[in-house]
Amino acid sequence: MRKLFVLFIISILPLSAFADAVQIGSLWYNLDESAKTAEVTSAIGDGYSGDIVIPATVTYSDVAYNVTCIGSYAFSYSSISSIVIPEGVDSIGIYAFYSCRDLTSVTFPTSTLRIIEDHGFYDCYSLTNIIIPEGVTRIGEWAFGYNNTNWVGVAKVKLPSTITSIGNYAFCGIRNFSSVVSRIASPFEIDRSVFCSDYYWEGEDYVYTPSSATLCVPDDTKAKYEAFSGWKMFAEIVEGELLEAKVDSFTYSYIKGKGAATLIGHAYSETRNITIPGSVKIGDDSYTVKKIGAGVFQNYNNLDTLVIESGVETIGESAFSNNYNLHSVTFPISLKTIGKYAFNECRIDTLVVPEGVDSIAEGAF
Repeated sequence: MRKLFVLFIISILPLSAFADAVQIGSLWYNLDESAKTAEVTSAIGDGYSGDIVIPATVTYSDVAYNVTCIGSYAFSYSSISSIVIPEGVDSIGIYAFYSCRDLTSVTFPTSTLRIIEDHGFYDCYSLTNIIIPEGVTRIGEWAFGYNNTNWVGVAKVKLPSTITSIGNYAFCGIRNFSSVVSRIASPFEIDRSVFCSDYYWEGEDYVYTPSSATLCVPDDTKAKYEAFSGWKMFAEIVEGELLEAKVDSFTYSYIKGKGAATLIGHAYSETRNITIPGSVKIGDDSYTVKKIGAGVFQNYNNLDTLVIESGVETIGESAFSNNYNLHSVTFPISLKTIGKYAFNECRIDTLVVPEGVDSIAEGAF
């Protein structure tokens, strides 16, 4: 009986426990001696932490190996803060960076990466920008998603022209999108869950909440994107290259010559009073500030008085949430939409909403 029990325990252990993992420098690898390639694998003993730079080649027993893969679970649950992935790596395995909650920066190889597998960066809620390089063809299910509706991490996503497959829920649950830039010239159908900000079960099916972000697409392709339901899960679809500019203490995104801008950032200060302009001059052009992006002024504990000038039509999700000392807000007559949790946990003394507002989302105040 004891022998059978021991055999059973061995049979259910993960295969990685028997892999010939070796430590080279600060990282662990599985080496393929015939192909002379190396796969980054999970650490044995103390886990990974801090800033990680993966080398393009490693040498073991006087033999050189090309690093071609980030293995499944390699950095999962680790406390790394940044990762640089070298040229030569062509795939990132399932759960490779699962729940790396301190991870703020990822540098992908610019030409060799092809696949980001399912749950590759799931629950990495400190990431701010996701720039997928040209050459990547597949992004797996839940690759960058997070099924916690309190996440306000990623602000921008850029998709390369080479993408041919995006898995369900790949970017689901990210509530702080300001924009998604797609370079795909011939869009294909994707599930409505891919970019949804939230989802819930109703009746006999899931209901998906659209993202508050802007989808920027190549010129002359808007109609193609609008033909697919999954790409319509955005506040708007616009053609052109999305640019950014800092003016005074504010950062704006805009498309040159289109006349509209979105406020996406602010240089935090302890000022008690903020006035958001209704228009801004960038270069030689003037732009109407039509939208305040999601989460821009979240957790500004010293903010007491807020004035939003005419021109602004939309206040994004959680834009001013958790401003416990915010007592006075002046809304513009141009305002139409107030997003979910926009002023959640604020202590506004007197609330005067303009007549033109036609949408106030759940938990806005």
